[in-house]
Amino acid sequence: MSSSTSWELPLVAVCQVTSTPNKQENFKTCAELVQEAARLGACLAFLPEAFDFIARNPAETLLLSEPLNGDLLGQYSQLARECGIWL
Repeated sequence: MSSSTSWELPLVAVCQVTSTPNKQENFKTCAELVQEAARLGACLAFLPEAFDFIARNPAETLLLSEPLNGDLLGQYSQLARECGIWL
């Protein structure tokens, strides 16, 4: 039985990042990886746990943390929209 419908498997990207306490540097690195994934045709990019930052101690974790509707996740949302990719 032949089919006139062809199925194309989606391309996904798995990004590896070594996070630091510097959230903007981490964003820059992640943005470059997401942009490359989108350029290569990925529809979804997976970022690792703690892609946004890794603190040096519990106090720094509290200092650097943001709500889900904070500025940093807003930047990632904008990046995803601009690249046409899901994160």
